[in-house]
Amino acid sequence: MTVAALQFETVLIIGAGEGDDLQDWQSTDAKRIILVEPNPACAPALKKAMMLIFTQNLAGKADNFH
Repeated sequence: MTVAALQFETVLIIGAGEGDDLQDWQSTDAKRIILVEPNPACAPALKKAMMLIFTQNLAGKADNFH
């Protein structure tokens, strides 16, 4: 079973790293995704990955408005 086939209310990712798997978890349509990453060196790349998904989501929702 792929991650996209799963349905979750909340996803808790412990060890989010640099966000390499965020796109997969985002595809679950979870209402909330909580990221935990104890290594501060991963923070810049994780933040960048989060912002990329956030802006993609906003762009997709904007297409629904006419």
